[in-house]
Amino acid sequence: MAEANLGHPQEAMKYLRDAVLHSGGLNGDKISQLQVAIRGDAAIVSQLLHDNEGTHKYLAWTGAGHLEHADWIGGADVEPPTCNGAGDIQPEDTAAIQFAIDDHGYMTSAVPIYASRPGEMGIHFARSLKDWHWTSDAVAKMSPFWRSSIRLQVRCITRPPGLQLSESFHRATVNWFRGKNLPVGTIDTDAPADVQAYFVYTHNQGFKSAIRNDRRNKLKYLKDAVPTFDTQWPHTRADAWLRTELAIAMEDVGDLKGAKPQLETILAEPESVLASDDAMLLSS
Repeated sequence: MAEANLGHPQEAMKYLRDAVLHSGGLNGDKISQLQVAIRGDAAIVSQLLHDNEGTHKYLAWTGAGHLEHADWIGGADVEPPTCNGAGDIQPEDTAAIQFAIDDHGYMTSAVPIYASRPGEMGIHFARSLKDWHWTSDAVAKMSPFWRSSIRLQVRCITRPPGLQLSESFHRATVNWFRGKNLPVGTIDTDAPADVQAYFVYTHNQGFKSAIRNDRRNKLKYLKDAVPTFDTQWPHTRADAWLRTELAIAMEDVGDLKGAKPQLETILAEPESVLASDDAMLLSS
């Protein structure tokens, strides 16, 4: 793919046609990882040459579209890179990234196969995906053969998502699972407060989107969950976070009177629990 990355797709296609031929051609009912990679490269270069027929042909012979379960991407916790962020990634940039998903759902070995302009932009795209991970249910539906070599075309988003109060707890949970070398799933009693709080917040669903219920169901759940958590982890930042989410849920349904004591409790926490510039204090 060197010629393609240098802006010479015609030259790249000459090499790839030979590579396809010498790796067995486009036939047979079995396929190797090498054949998947070569045919995938040929599909990318065909697209650069605006050869739609060739693109579809080579993609079909990689096995794309023949997975038993096509919903594996829905089990992912992913966030694309931000334009003009690290690596000076621009809105018009794009890269094809190849990676693997290990047995525990973590992305490994992310490398750029093609980048729309030369330089280190493709490398920055690959590095930006290092925290992507998949639920254990999603991993179970994927063949080890296919998840050992996955390719995605990646673009950046022009505006980063707003910083959620849950972000640091989500990150702590990811790191805890990685440190324990455990699949994404249930936790045990030795998990720290930040991890316990994140699982409370997500209804013990791990990395699925936090609390998708309607406002009143969310409020009811937090009203029950926060006092229980408070008895186990009092005067911790995690406890203050869940209490903040409870106050926000109360405000969302117009219960300002109920939210007031929750906020007062948060504001009364010492600086050893919440620093003066903590986002939770600012949101309170």
